Amino acid sequence: MPIDHSTPDTPESPASAAVVARASAHRANHAIPGADTAHIDGETALREWEGLPPDTRILFPAFATPMGQPGQTCALLVQAVGITADGDQEELELVAGSWLTGQALLPADLHDGDLVVRITPLDNTVDAVDLEMLLAHHGRWHRVGAWLHLGSTWPVILAPTAATVMGLSTDIAEAAARHNAAAPSTSPLAGPNHGGVSALLDARLVKPGEEFLWERRNNGVRHIARVRADGAVVLADGRVFATPSGAATALGGYAQNGWGVFRRVSDGRPLSGLRTDLRMRRGQ
Repeated sequence: MPIDHSTPDTPESPASAAVVARASAHRANHAIPGADTAHIDGETALREWEGLPPDTRILFPAFATPMGQPGQTCALLVQAVGITADGDQEELELVAGSWLTGQALLPADLHDGDLVVRITPLDNTVDAVDLEMLLAHHGRWHRVGAWLHLGSTWPVILAPTAATVMGLSTDIAEAAARHNAAAPSTSPLAGPNHGGVSALLDARLVKPGEEFLWERRNNGVRHIARVRADGAVVLADGRVFATPSGAATALGGYAQNGWGVFRRVSDGRPLSGLRTDLRMRRGQ
């Protein structure tokens, strides 16, 4: 489907405005392996085809667009946004997300790079919603976009902004890691705001050298990533990334939240589940 480049309402901060302004600048070379998903029958099959977490909702191609949030949920975590380019024409291939349980968003310190959407239905007489998009960055949730009175095509309207924000957040994390690595007195991923893998290592929930698997049916490849002692994620081909999302985005060819797709080889637990364990230890 052609992309609708509708512009969201003005965000609250200049930094957020800089992010949202790139909504139509998704990198054209991010081709999606197996991008033709029209032949896949059913949401579960498409989720497995893309290697997404089992609780993921596929918002595009639309099976049933949510026009509100289920009870006991606070937001939708954006898991993946796939956009391809054919010349000057951009095509949306995938939008997927998972519901976050709870009455309020969790503290952002362990969720750097996570992008969420809050959905507020208008009333029973209008089939429309208001939307707010928030990014976890440097220990805080930042408002990066808002849309009013959208109908059931809202995932298509949000997709360019979501893909750009996720891509920019990943790029910033990778650039910061390279900068820190150049400083001889600084660990490449020092500090709490680089995806949280180093925090899992500090808590001994993950050990250096442990391997994590991302299995995707769409190209028949089992991606293996290894956790380095400094918290970096190392792929089988030697590429090194600061965050799981950076690694997943590089492997998948489109914007990905890597916390849910990588599962520990030894016990099958996703990185997101280990991050939840750390939150519980901290009493969050």
